[in-house]
Amino acid sequence: MQRRGRHLVDADGLLIGHERKDLQVGRTLENLYLDPLRKRAAANGGRIYASGPPFYLLIDVKTEAATTYAALDKVLARYADILSVIRDGKLETRG
Repeated sequence: MQRRGRHLVDADGLLIGHERKDLQVGRTLENLYLDPLRKRAAANGGRIYASGPPFYLLIDVKTEAATTYAALDKVLARYADILSVIRDGKLETRG
């Protein structure tokens, strides 16, 4: 699947850019945001801010919602160690 719009290109990952012309191989959600956040969490005892407020990562999706969400879900699953989730109505905090 090759959907170049903001971000969904199977071969490259979820590309980051405000407009289609800004998309570049290697500028992925993982490379620019998730990998650095994981390193920061590792350095701060599992939290993004060692003794600060919670961290929220907002993702602005520019391509078709269902397909993009499916790809995003797969990517975020690989970062479960730093992402908080809600299970059975209860917040499980990480990062």
